[in-house]
Amino acid sequence: MKPLYLEIRAFGPYAGVQAVDFSQLRDYRFFLIHGPTGSGKTSLLDAICYALYGDTSGKVRSGENMRSDYAAASEGTAVVFDFAVGENRYRVRRSPRQWLARKRGAGSLVEVGESASLYRLDETRRETAVLAEKSQRVTAEVQRLLGFRSDQFRQVVLLPQGDFRRLLLADSSERQEIMQTLFRTEYYGTVEQRLKETLKEWTERYTELDAKLQELQTLAGVSDWAELQRQIAADEVNLAQLRNQTDASANAAAQARQVLTAAQLARQVLDEREQARAAFAMIQRERPAVDDRRAELLRAQRAEEAAGAVTLARERWQDRETAAGLWQTSTVERAKAAGLWEMAAGDWEMIRRREPELERLTQEKKRLADIGVRNQALSQALAAARNHRDNALAAIADLRQADESLAALQQKLAELQEREEQAIRLGAEAGGREAAGRQWRTVLENREKLERVQGELAGAATALQATANDTAAIRASWEKAKADLENLQNEWEQGQAALLAGGLADGQPCPVCGSLHHPAPAGSGGRLPDPAELRRAKMFAEQLAQEVEQAVQREYAAQSARDSLEQHRLLLLTELGEYGKWPLQRCRQVLTEARQSWQLAVQAQTAATGLKQQREQSRQQMEQLRSDRDLKEQNRTAAESQAQATAAVARERQAEVPEEYRDGNNLEQALQEVQARVAELSRLLSDAQRQAAAASESLAKATGQEEERRLALERAQETWAAADAAKQQRILSVGFDSEEDYQAAVRPAATRSAWDQAVQDFDRRLSAAVERLDRAESAAGRIGEDPDVAGREADYAAAAQREQELRIAAARIQDRLQLQRSQAERFAQLQAGRQEAEARHSLYSGLWEIAAGRFTGVSFERYVLGFLLDEVNLHANLRLKGMTRGRYQLRRKEERDDKRRGAGLDLEILDGYTGEARPVQTLSGGETFLASLSLALGLADVVQSRAGGIYLETLFVDEGFGTLDTEALDLAIKALIDLQQGGRLVGIISHVPELTERINARLEVIPTERGSRAEFHIG
Repeated sequence: MKPLYLEIRAFGPYAGVQAVDFSQLRDYRFFLIHGPTGSGKTSLLDAICYALYGDTSGKVRSGENMRSDYAAASEGTAVVFDFAVGENRYRVRRSPRQWLARKRGAGSLVEVGESASLYRLDETRRETAVLAEKSQRVTAEVQRLLGFRSDQFRQVVLLPQGDFRRLLLADSSERQEIMQTLFRTEYYGTVEQRLKETLKEWTERYTELDAKLQELQTLAGVSDWAELQRQIAADEVNLAQLRNQTDASANAAAQARQVLTAAQLARQVLDEREQARAAFAMIQRERPAVDDRRAELLRAQRAEEAAGAVTLARERWQDRETAAGLWQTSTVERAKAAGLWEMAAGDWEMIRRREPELERLTQEKKRLADIGVRNQALSQALAAARNHRDNALAAIADLRQADESLAALQQKLAELQEREEQAIRLGAEAGGREAAGRQWRTVLENREKLERVQGELAGAATALQATANDTAAIRASWEKAKADLENLQNEWEQGQAALLAGGLADGQPCPVCGSLHHPAPAGSGGRLPDPAELRRAKMFAEQLAQEVEQAVQREYAAQSARDSLEQHRLLLLTELGEYGKWPLQRCRQVLTEARQSWQLAVQAQTAATGLKQQREQSRQQMEQLRSDRDLKEQNRTAAESQAQATAAVARERQAEVPEEYRDGNNLEQALQEVQARVAELSRLLSDAQRQAAAASESLAKATGQEEERRLALERAQETWAAADAAKQQRILSVGFDSEEDYQAAVRPAATRSAWDQAVQDFDRRLSAAVERLDRAESAAGRIGEDPDVAGREADYAAAAQREQELRIAAARIQDRLQLQRSQAERFAQLQAGRQEAEARHSLYSGLWEIAAGRFTGVSFERYVLGFLLDEVNLHANLRLKGMTRGRYQLRRKEERDDKRRGAGLDLEILDGYTGEARPVQTLSGGETFLASLSLALGLADVVQSRAGGIYLETLFVDEGFGTLDTEALDLAIKALIDLQQGGRLVGIISHVPELTERINARLEVIPTERGSRAEFHIG
């Protein structure tokens, strides 16, 4: 990672916008960030770390805590950082959650949420693509690009105050985590974990197969494989015998079945003959009734032939009756129409005598309408007079109101002047109150963190004690399992020796030592363990050993968690000071009061501006009111003159309207009455005329209709007489003596159809019964004696039952044989699988013990990292020997001080003066600084050369140079200057005055009363 450009806004001691353009360094690769204590040197590194990861270089203050106390309430805190990774350029923009003043209008502060964005840049640093948005996604993408987490970044690239020595003083586990990320050695750990998982799989596989073998043996009810094979052979012999017996029994049952079938068929033929005789007798008993129905059906069919003529005569009679009814109705309607016409003609003559009255009423209607027009003109004149009079009164009221408004506005101007002066005095205190509020907010956040950390610390202590107890219990079980395993191994070895000794003979060489003499052959000391028992004991001990290692790792993790929380608690107590003892509620109350006080001051600033604007607006309103009052005085004079003129016009028009009609309601009522009488007379004349014409037309129509219906009645009478004569002739022609004889023979069509169907059905049944009886008599004549069906059924049932019993017995043996063969096949598969699992377990057990460092404490991954650490030490010692005049060298420690923890990555210092190695923790402050600096530079060299994709192009060192004497300082500076040859950018932070004389490129941080500023000085 190489910095290109940094822009911070309202961040730390920088109140406004501060830009740091690293391109100003030109060819300089070594520069100093210099300034007084507290001026904001570390804040620049805080800004870089916050932009990349969302936290500060010390990871103690959050982005919210870094808001500048000098910034205005409306100025937002933000950081923009451009950087390069190899040939690619990026920009990250981030701002914390903060409270800002409203941009428009007055009011309290508004909360603005945190935001973050990551962009890709081109060569001109123009944004070309958005890579991530939102804080967590931006942080994750930065970690992917740089290859570091935030804490690792502060141990390799940016070395802040207090954390500079962490890489040197870290234990093996913490150093492993750092180097694992830098060198990407997770693969080796993955190999170890995969071996462990594979070993676990084969262990479980062996245990599972062994259990299944035991279960299968119990299920089969045998003691060994041979017994199962003997059972299978015996069952195969029994099954062959049963199958022969079943075949013989099946033949006997088939013969019995044939005899039974023949007897049943003979019985069915005899039964059919008896049934055919009974059916024929039953049909014969129906014959007389069917013959009677057949004769009646013939008469009904002849009557149907005359049905057409009878129906036609009946229809003509109905037509004649209908015509007679219509003629009688027409006669009555003609007489009624004649009476209505005489009445309508009399009404019309009487109404015509009132036409003069209608003419007089029409003239009166015209006169009243003319009075109405004059009365409307009078109303308009009176309304105009009233309007002008009201306008004059309104003008007088407006003038009075303008005088009152002018007086009220003068009083308001005085009040606004007083309120504006008060707001100006209160707003001047906003800056101080805002700073106090931020200080109290920091106190409350740290106090809340302390409360949370103390609670977590108590839980961590409890968890540590629980994990320690678990570790002790598991370790005790492991020790016991190891002792049991050793006893079993001793017993097994002694038993094997006894077996070998049993085969020794004088003069024959010993297979172990080759001696021909055997003065003291080994004897059996007890029982000989089974190899399977020995394997199970070994696997159990190995499983417990893994659990012990896991428990130790959990205990160490719990210890580290508790120590980290304790360190965090002490750091928070140091920052809080006396406020660390304050109750949370008191801190919250003080912060609330401070925030409210600041909000009141901010509101007062906004209010002062608003009050000034209101006062200016009120002054302008007063000028406008004075001008409006003069205009209203003129309006009042004009309105009074207009009111007098319209009143004179109204009096003139009032004289033209009769007094009784000056009231519009009276005139309207009189006009409505005349109009109603005119409309009524007109309606009566029109109705009488229309009714007379309609009555005349109805009379003529009724007379014509009566004549038409009389002629129709005569024609219907003639048609009926002809049809009745044809009917009588047809009845005689089909064989009936009279119409009464014909009516007696008539039957409905449905009845005739049913009778015909019944007769035909009887004929068919009779024919079928005769045919059935003939067949049955013929078949029965061919049968001799009556068959014994019951005896044949008993013989067949006995034969079939014997066959079924034999088949069931054979099926049972067949099922048992199938199960036994399946069990034998499964037994062979499980035994082969168990042998393979045993071999695989032995293989992977040895590989995992080597990869996990079971006996050495150095795992496969840690072995590789140890090799890399040796290379790091080699590069680091090149600088450390120079900076210490050849006295000190860093060396990797091989042995373990704590058997519970892994080894291989611990460091020690080799002192050239004493020739002895000692812990790095024994170095002095200045020596620790030099060793830490050398280790960081050596690590950067190796990472740059080995870890593809990780670019260590920059190194920042925050303080530590004040602990060095002049000679050591010269050597340290020389080592840092030498880094320029590799193109690496090195920035150091220090307030040591001597460094300003030795380093030509400097970023000077200058504090002022309104915040700090930073600027480059080159040369």
